[in-house]
Amino acid sequence: MLPTRNQHDEDDYLAKWQVSSDTEGLIKAITAAITENRPQLAARLVGLLDDHLEVEPGSAIERAHNAARLLLAHTSPVDSFEALEAAWLTARRQRMRKITRRMRQRAGAKIKRRTR
Repeated sequence: MLPTRNQHDEDDYLAKWQVSSDTEGLIKAITAAITENRPQLAARLVGLLDDHLEVEPGSAIERAHNAARLLLAHTSPVDSFEALEAAWLTARRQRMRKITRRMRQRAGAKIKRRTR
């Protein structure tokens, strides 16, 4: 039912839903995208829904709206894959240092010194 994780296939899938008037089918597609852990596709699909549609709290549609809001608020353009990889490695190193420091503190607290 959902397209592959390819930008071109997702664009074609979205174009199909833009000309369709099947609201129930669109809601099922959004629910399937959320279930398959594809928040970007769900966010793009939820943009096609009418604004006057009531959304139940905790539903897949509300989660897709939240995903769309999150993507719009926190998406910054990445110039190259190398910049993205460098940022990822920096964040990973910082995280590992923090974990290592915490584990050393815990291990040091458990070791009691023996006096002679």
